[in-house]
Amino acid sequence: MKRGLLASRDELSQLASRIERQPFDAFYDRLHRRCSLILESAPAGEAQWRALWHNGQWGAAIQAARTVQGRILDLVIAHHIDRNDAYRDRAIEELKNLISWSTWVDPCHPNLSADLCTAEAAVAAVIGLDWLWEDLSHADRLRIIHAVRDKAVTPYLQGVRDNAWWYTCCSNWNAVVNGGVGLAALALSDEYPDAEHAYREAMAGLKHFFEAFGGEGGWDEGTGYWGYAMRYILLMSEAAGRLDDDQHLLHQRGMEVTGLFPIYFTPNGHAASFGDAATVPLMGALYLLVKHFGLGEVAWWLDTYAFHNDVGTDGYSEAGLAILFRPEDPPAPTGGHLHPLKVYNEIGWAAVADNWPTPALYVAAKTGDLSASHSQHDMNCIQLQADGEMLLCDLGAPPYSLEYFSDSRGDFYEVQARGHNTLVVGQRDHAIDAQGSIID
Repeated sequence: MKRGLLASRDELSQLASRIERQPFDAFYDRLHRRCSLILESAPAGEAQWRALWHNGQWGAAIQAARTVQGRILDLVIAHHIDRNDAYRDRAIEELKNLISWSTWVDPCHPNLSADLCTAEAAVAAVIGLDWLWEDLSHADRLRIIHAVRDKAVTPYLQGVRDNAWWYTCCSNWNAVVNGGVGLAALALSDEYPDAEHAYREAMAGLKHFFEAFGGEGGWDEGTGYWGYAMRYILLMSEAAGRLDDDQHLLHQRGMEVTGLFPIYFTPNGHAASFGDAATVPLMGALYLLVKHFGLGEVAWWLDTYAFHNDVGTDGYSEAGLAILFRPEDPPAPTGGHLHPLKVYNEIGWAAVADNWPTPALYVAAKTGDLSASHSQHDMNCIQLQADGEMLLCDLGAPPYSLEYFSDSRGDFYEVQARGHNTLVVGQRDHAIDAQGSIID
């Protein structure tokens, strides 16, 4: 297996020196509290996510795989900082538990050989294997390698052969599945020819994502799905640069400015995005945009807003990857990168603010393509914030369900035009194929 996917063992050991400085000391305090809670909780097992699925929770296996990934990364990083063997042992337990799952495909996607869960689990397994290599027996290493091959790489290649829609689509699925499984395949590419093949296929599949990405760096699925996609683009790029001397993903059009997109649509740390996932994508992996493009505004945005929510045991690594990826001395925000009026012509979104980075008066507007993935019936929708309070805001999406992703999607109030801050004429809903643009 190729080692050093995101960091070598020596690099992990050097993280202890970082926490003596701000803001790394605060990051570690948060990481320590999270890991302590993880030790008190049960591992994320298949029995639990299957029970949640049977009780109606959409994407239960995806959430569980994401949680396992976040726990493994954070526990290992914390172990290298303060050498608490309990953290290491729990990471190994989570990893062994993950490879024991009967499948890495979420039951809400029964007709797919690989899906988002596959990508989340594969990344968890190979990074866990890489970072825990010296702590695992030879037999355990082989079991993990075989699990990644049989539950991720082989199903992924089957999906490519079957022309699975996610391989060439222009949505977050492309970035996550190709990026996540591609990273895992790269790790095993010296073990199996099929893994090398899968890695090359993943790189080829990501071209379709960037064909839709555009040069402005905006993303019409909204800030939440921008963050989801960008997380896996950045992790894949980091691994490819380290192990394959390939940084071409970072040089795709729009990558050098895309870090500003979520800032424009999260004024004062509040989501003012549109579509199903109007959330603030505060992820530790996004510090890689600061590392590679010197965007001081992104460092300021993450430092200011990323670590003030409650600490929990679920979800991605935030503080751990922040300690790993944040530059020690990022550039200071210049103010010149953020404009009072910013129009993303390619997606039909705009943001207006009286003063960045902390506007007292802010307006977001959307036209664009209502047929875009995760878009809603919200042509000419606006959102308004004054003195840090959202006065006009978007409802987002109801809890995901089979019905929500069926032909009945348009029956949900949150999707309909009347559920948005826009005009409705004659009580008629907006057409799902409507397209508009913003003239600036």
